[in-house]
Amino acid sequence: MSDFAFKMLAGDRIYVELESLPEKSKGGLFLPQSQSSASRIGVVKQVGPEVKLYKPGDRIIVSSYAGVGLYLLQDEMTDATNSVYRENEILGTI
Repeated sequence: MSDFAFKMLAGDRIYVELESLPEKSKGGLFLPQSQSSASRIGVVKQVGPEVKLYKPGDRIIVSSYAGVGLYLLQDEMTDATNSVYRENEILGTI
C-alpha cells in the first residue's frame, strides 16, 4: 500500500487505492483478468473540496473503465492500484 498523498485534489475528485484483483473464485476456478476487472473495490484515501457523498476510509465500487490511473515511478506506483475518480463515477459504497 502506498503512502502517497496529494497536496490538494481539485473539485469533485476522489483519490482511491484499489484492492488487488482475485486470481480465483470462491469455488477455486481461475478468473481471467479481463473478466475480473469489470468492476473494482477500493478505499477512498483523499477527497476534493466539492465531494459531498464520500470520505476517506470509505470502501467503494468503481468501474474499471472510469477514472485515471496513477503511475508515478518516483513513488514506486507502477501498477493500476491508485486512481483518481470524479464523484459521479463512483458506483456505490460497501
